[in-house]
Parts: sequence; C-alpha cells; structure tokens
Amino acid sequence: MRLLIHNYIHKLQSSTKKANLLFSFETQCLILFFLCTFALSINTIGFDFYHHSLSVESFDSIPRLNSSWIFFNQYEVPRYLLGHYLLVVFSLGFIPIAWVIIILQTIITVKIIRNTSSLGSLFTFMASLFITYYMIFFSMSGLSLEFLFLSFLCFYNGRPWKKWFFLAASFHPIGFILCSLMSIFIFPFKKTILTLLTVAIVALLIRMIELTGNSTDPLLNFNFYFDTLISRISNLIYLIFFPIILNFFFLKKSLILPVIMNPLIIIFLGLLSASIYSWEAQIKRGSFLTNILLNESYHNSSLINESKDNLICASWIDQNCFNFIDNNDLSFRQSEKE
Repeated sequence: MRLLIHNYIHKLQSSTKKANLLFSFETQCLILFFLCTFALSINTIGFDFYHHSLSVESFDSIPRLNSSWIFFNQYEVPRYLLGHYLLVVFSLGFIPIAWVIIILQTIITVKIIRNTSSLGSLFTFMASLFITYYMIFFSMSGLSLEFLFLSFLCFYNGRPWKKWFFLAASFHPIGFILCSLMSIFIFPFKKTILTLLTVAIVALLIRMIELTGNSTDPLLNFNFYFDTLISRISNLIYLIFFPIILNFFFLKKSLILPVIMNPLIIIFLGLLSASIYSWEAQIKRGSFLTNILLNESYHNSSLINESKDNLICASWIDQNCFNFIDNNDLSFRQSEKE
C-alpha cells in the first residue's frame, strides 16, 4: 500500500513540466480571464456577489446596506473592514464591479499557479481545487483567503508578498484574524504588525466618520458562521477527494495524467460541473449567464423582475442601471444574518 501511494505521488510530481507545457504563459492568462468571467457569470441573484455589487455603488451605500461589527459595546468596524471601500477605489467610479473582481481573481490565479509550479504537481493540483472552489462560491472571505494563500506562497518562494498580505487582511475579518495568527507563527511579525495596525485603525476611523448604518455584536451570529464554515469545509473535502480518486484510476495512462493535472483543465472541469449543477437555480434566481443565453420570454417571466435585470446590468455593463433598482424587489442572504 505504501509503495502504491509512493508511486502515485511520484507520478503526480513528475507530471509538472508536462502539464505546464500545454499552454504558454500568455495563453494561460487569457484562458484564466475567461474562466474567471464564466465563474462569476453563474453566480445568482441573492448571494454574495450581487449584494457586494449593490453595496459598492458608492461610498454612501456601504454603511447603508451593511451593518458594522461592534466590540465591547464601543468600538465599531465595517462589516467587511476595508474590502468594500477598496472595490470602490479599484472601480474608479465607473468600471462595473464584475470586471474589477474578475481582474483580481485572474491576477490571484495566475500568481498562485506560477508560485506552486515549482512545488510539484500534487501541490499545484490541490491549489487548483482551492482556487476553483472560491471561484464558484465567490465571497469576500474567499477573496481574502486567496490573497492570504498567495502572500504565503510568495513569502515561501522569496518573492514580494506584503501587498498581498495587506489585501488579505483588508477584505474580511476572517482574513484579518488569520493574518494575525500567521504573523505570529509564519510571517515575520515585525514586518506585518504595521500592516495589521494600519488596517485596524483605518477601519475604526471609517466607521467613526460614517453617519449612517447599523451595528451588530458578532457573537450573535456565531452559530450561523460556524455552520457555514462546517458546510464549506464539507464541500471542500468532497471537491478534493473525488478528483483524487478519479485521477487514481488513470495512473497507468501516462498521457492522460499530465492533462488532468494542468490547473486550467482542473478549473475548467470544476466550473463546468458547477454551471450544470446550478443551472436550475440560475434560471429561478437570475444570473448574467442566463440573461445572455435565454430568450425574451424568460426576461418577461415572473421569475425575473425588472430590478434584478437592472442589478445584473449595473454589475456587468453600466453602473447607471443602479438608478432603476428597487431594493424591495431584491433579497440577499446577508440581510437575513443581520
């Protein structure tokens, strides 16, 4: 059994060069851009992406649509720390938020793949599954974890990592907490403490000068976030072990293994499976993909109201569509937690 496992890992590692030679670097970047676009296009109304899109319409809409965290009944910070504010800045006030996120995801994915290619195919394979998971289930916490993973890889490989660490700490409280822990055990503490203090102080100052918004005690939602964490872990375990078992049966086919191990192939297969599995939900709730593919009768149906169409338009095409959205026609799981 040990010999079998050893041979399996050896074949995974030896296929690194073959897998990476399938596409040039420029081709990889272009393919990943389209894959990131496709991944975001299958996100449906009611979940994280469109809530964040509505939130970053302007700086004023951020506190209005997102309650802040309050600690010790005194200190408040924005729910997503600096995440929403950075997205507004990155959009330059006119770029639809979808393309901002797609560009960020593409940069993250390209750099993670480049930084894992020297660590062996098995590590690249697992990293590809990690990327695919957070492409499919877009969230600010996922984006923060991707930045943290990238900063760790860059640090491990002796490459610049501080800007990725800053973004990891800025986009979500979970990322900030994990960055703090990794600063104690992995990253040089003296080089990260200033970044962490900067994020914390700016988040506190932002909430102090905002005149609107509600606050909530994070402990009140502890059970919800714990259940969500367990659910995500369960999905991730399934996503990891199923492809490994599938790949195990192709060990004797040396030509197939490098193809399966290529990160682009892994990501493509994951996104294709997710799009098929979620197609019914996309039709029911609305997504950018269904808006493109389905005919006029779909858009005139009772399933998709005008506000949802305008939200999709504002997120992807023209931010002026925000002016025609009635928030009462929309519902997000974020608002259910507050």
